[in-house]
Amino acid sequence: MSNHDDDKAPSLDVFILTFNAGKARINPSILALHLRNAFAQNATDLPELVVISLQEMAPLEHSFIGSYMINPYFQSWVSAVNLAASPPDDTCRNQGPSELGSRNGLEDGSEDRYQDEFQYTYRSQDEIGDAPYTLIATRHIGMTGILLFSRDPSALDNLKSTEVGFGAGELGNKGAVGLRMLFSKEDAKGRKRQTELTFVGAHLAAHEWNLEKRNKNWESIVSGLLFDDPRQFYDGESTHPTPPISANDDESQALLSQSPHKKKLHDITIYKPGSHLFVAGDLNYRISKTSPTPHSVFPRLDPESPNFYGRYLALDQLALEKAAGRTLHGLSEAPITFPPTYKLDYEIEGKSEAGARAHCNDYPHAHDEVFWKWASHRWPGWCDRVLYLDTPSSIAPGMAINTIAYNALPPVRSSDHRAVFLRLSVPVVEPSILVPSPDFCVSNSEDPRVKLPYPIDFESWEHRTRVKKWERVIGWSMLVSHSKQGISIFVTLFFICIGVWWLRSRDKRPPSPQLQHGTIPYRVEVEMTERAPTNYVEHSRHLRRIELAKLARDRQADVSIVVGLSWRLRGHQAHVDYTGGLDTARIHRSLASLGGISWSKALPRFLHTRDDSAGERVGKGRIDAESAGPQSEDWRDALVHAAPVDIQRPDGYRRSGETRDAHGERIRAEYERKLRSFASVLASVDTLALAHLARDLLEQRRARRDADPMPLPRIEDPFFGGGHVFYVIRFPRNGTAGQEERIQWIAKIPAAAGDNAWDQLRCEALRSEAFLLHLLRQEGVPVPEVIDADCRPGNVVGVPWLLMEFVQGRRFEEVWFSREGGDVVCQARREEILRNVARIMLKLGKFEFDTGGALVFDRSHGELVRTATGPLFEKDVKAMVLRWFVDEECEYTPLYCRTGPWERTNDMYTALLDAWPPDTVSERGIDALLRLLLGLVREPGERRPSTERCPSGIGARRKGNMEASRIKRFVLTHPNLSMRHILLAEDGTTIKAIFGWDGARAAPRSIGNEALPRWLVRDFDPFVWRWKPGVDFWRPDHAPPECNRFEDPPWVLRELRGFYASVMGELKRGKRRRERRRVRKKQEGTDAIRVEAVGGEDVDVDITKQSLLTLTLDTAIRDPRCRTAALRRVLEKCSRSFEELDFDLFVDTLGKGFEIDTLVSRSLANNVRELLDKGFVKGAIVW
Repeated sequence: MSNHDDDKAPSLDVFILTFNAGKARINPSILALHLRNAFAQNATDLPELVVISLQEMAPLEHSFIGSYMINPYFQSWVSAVNLAASPPDDTCRNQGPSELGSRNGLEDGSEDRYQDEFQYTYRSQDEIGDAPYTLIATRHIGMTGILLFSRDPSALDNLKSTEVGFGAGELGNKGAVGLRMLFSKEDAKGRKRQTELTFVGAHLAAHEWNLEKRNKNWESIVSGLLFDDPRQFYDGESTHPTPPISANDDESQALLSQSPHKKKLHDITIYKPGSHLFVAGDLNYRISKTSPTPHSVFPRLDPESPNFYGRYLALDQLALEKAAGRTLHGLSEAPITFPPTYKLDYEIEGKSEAGARAHCNDYPHAHDEVFWKWASHRWPGWCDRVLYLDTPSSIAPGMAINTIAYNALPPVRSSDHRAVFLRLSVPVVEPSILVPSPDFCVSNSEDPRVKLPYPIDFESWEHRTRVKKWERVIGWSMLVSHSKQGISIFVTLFFICIGVWWLRSRDKRPPSPQLQHGTIPYRVEVEMTERAPTNYVEHSRHLRRIELAKLARDRQADVSIVVGLSWRLRGHQAHVDYTGGLDTARIHRSLASLGGISWSKALPRFLHTRDDSAGERVGKGRIDAESAGPQSEDWRDALVHAAPVDIQRPDGYRRSGETRDAHGERIRAEYERKLRSFASVLASVDTLALAHLARDLLEQRRARRDADPMPLPRIEDPFFGGGHVFYVIRFPRNGTAGQEERIQWIAKIPAAAGDNAWDQLRCEALRSEAFLLHLLRQEGVPVPEVIDADCRPGNVVGVPWLLMEFVQGRRFEEVWFSREGGDVVCQARREEILRNVARIMLKLGKFEFDTGGALVFDRSHGELVRTATGPLFEKDVKAMVLRWFVDEECEYTPLYCRTGPWERTNDMYTALLDAWPPDTVSERGIDALLRLLLGLVREPGERRPSTERCPSGIGARRKGNMEASRIKRFVLTHPNLSMRHILLAEDGTTIKAIFGWDGARAAPRSIGNEALPRWLVRDFDPFVWRWKPGVDFWRPDHAPPECNRFEDPPWVLRELRGFYASVMGELKRGKRRRERRRVRKKQEGTDAIRVEAVGGEDVDVDITKQSLLTLTLDTAIRDPRCRTAALRRVLEKCSRSFEELDFDLFVDTLGKGFEIDTLVSRSLANNVRELLDKGFVKGAIVW
């Protein structure tokens, strides 16, 4: 043996296994066979250390109670490991275990058979004699545990363990556990070598859409899974033991000059520089952020298949997030060669699914043929993983960790996961050698051994101690409530307490008043007076009688009910009441009137007219309700014709069941209707003058005045928008008529205000749009190039016009709803589109304003004025609806009203509400409900009102929010960012142009550039959202309704909203970092600079998430047709089944001038905050 071999460090054989046990106790014999096969893979000897990381190892109630209930589950694994390490009995059947372990095929569509049960007669652990492995340590937090086995217990020293929880309420239903120890081994020369090992077992957040939560769980592990109490090392300087280093500092000196406290803080984390690190667990990273559909294509096992599971590894979230530096920093993983380990399902030949589940744990006598398959409601994924922190060659040359085997065990019936194991050869290197050198620190400053990715949580140990007490209480409560014996004991004790109370109340009856020798006469009146305050039952009944009387008076209810629960504890009395009232006479009148309804009168009642016989006000005139509008079977479809709405489908789309002739006739009728509506504009346009003008402009741009004259371009037939007429101008190629057309422009002409006239405000709006497009193009926003504009009504063309380039591309809605490439590709395409939208919208944050309203451009230079705004040209939808009621064949040109400017954001929100004061009770109630919900909006930069000014106590905020922020309240905003305003490039993700900037404004930040795109909040406006579930949606081959072709279901929209909010947050954080670096570089060494939040960030407000509410309220304010439906949907999304957040109750109560109950108001405010934070309210009646 050479000297080099003698100096070589010995290696340690480590076997690490992770398994989600599905809350069931394992069968040691079954696992022993699978572990035996795993021990024999690529090795002949048994491993020296065995580490088992468990998730959902026991029911939650057993896990919370503690070691008394959890030890039997640990003992099953002790038996399994030692049985696997011991040779089987000679009397066992001659059936090779390798044959049983090889048939573990899992494929959607063709289910392979696999028999995971067997009849090996393993000896019990007591019959083994000396067990091959000794259990060294166990640790668990909730259902997550870790076990450490060693063949030589004396080789281990200085063992430490820790835990951290990040489940619901930071309980231990999800969490991580850690073990750290020193391992000793002799080298070839007999010298004792030591190395330090750190093992982490973790169970991260489940479900496809919880990607960000899983990353936050990892942050909790890094900052809170500490092997010593961090408070004893706190020196008051920083919570980060390795702070970032300035570019001008000597990096090596900065890292070497850390204080002893900071070095010790780094040493108690999982990233201790001198320790090997291994992480194993159910990390729950998937291959998609959405659930599969019935038509999704699952991975297959056939390597020749285009859907071979190896191709899905490119979509693995763990690999993508790790590469992006958002999780598992610095850790390595061996190549994955096994199929996804989750989520598995099975069927037993000859048994129903219920029968299969009943035989789930019937291992000893099972001879069933098992069909394994993927569960259809979850994407298969590599959830169970084992990773390690490799040793860089620059730290310890030639001492890298070598992988012996990385594979998955065959499935077992008790779990929907497959166990995954990693066997490694770890060099026994001294901790001092593993510590990074100064040169390594300089060249690898982001390595977690040099700089922790997250700061340390100094309260983690103290917080965990408090939470652990509650876990025991919850565990015992669940155990009692989930078992028949516990329920029987609880009911028995309850009745015993009732009986004791009844007997004691009888014994305390006052004696009859009488005189006895040497005693004082008793007075019954005095005794009853003294007992009255303590009789809380009578007091509760008295309060409920008062509540019933108030209920009957305020709500005119002749049937009232109060269900209450009262209790008294340690002298404190509490009551919980649920009240309800019913006006039976009103219901009877409503039912009786159903038989004689006049549908011609229903439409004015739908719009909340004063009464059935009252006339509707239109301007100064009045019309009779009998002739107020057309008789239609579908009021929603009829009201769409009154004013444009955002219908999410391509123009000219052929409806389901519509013939070709009927489709063509409908398109022609719609075009003729628009021709009639814009007839006055069309009559004023001189198309020949427009053609000459366009030719002259093109010659000027090409400097061709002295060349041959260019032929006149062709002016196409006009097409129409909501309030504009458009002409496409096509030029011949190379100036020769008949050649292929190349250059195309488009002329945009606003509709006349009336009597063929354009007022100054309308012309100024067109002028501002031209300047804005030029400004946005300079800032890198993809908008059409402005050729020229003339906003004077009396110009040579005869109308105000704006000439722009004609942009060609793919329609947004066709790409968005395309199923090309399958669900995974479609989801990735959508996410990339949303990223591009967020990047563009964030650029608008550069333009901030002190007031809200229309944009103002300097007349001399055309520069944007940011210190002031002008009156806004607002579309008046209610006036358009009322015009349609008077005459169904009226013009469809928009009607506008002049509003603003505003200094307060709330005034801008409510401007249209103030323009149309409510008349009826229902209108007043809806108006008040809108303003109440607006009071819950926390607008960045706006001074919060005091709680006394908010209705029913809503709006209480932190003291810090009472001061006005330095952030400007208004920001440049697209007026209505919908699908029809975006054009995509041929790749389907790049945004080629954004249209519809007429009406761009300085708007509140909550509906500004950081708000959600309008198509992601459509489910909160049932007036335009046409999606509905299919009747046979549960069938795998069901055909969705035609109305769903261009609509997304609510769960998809919720996931996309969460993704967009996360993308916007990442972009804002990156922009802030760049801005701070730029300011520091410019103002180096000065303390006078203060970097404000970029993009209007408020530490207490997530603008993007809050825009779910503000956009819905803004739509309800601007369009009275959807006001009722939108507000009803908001309350339904915020109302749980046991809460009294009824829309009709709110409208009726507020409309009559009463106040909403304080508890109801508080519930509404809390639920709204939960809706905005999570995207849904848990337990809501509408999901």
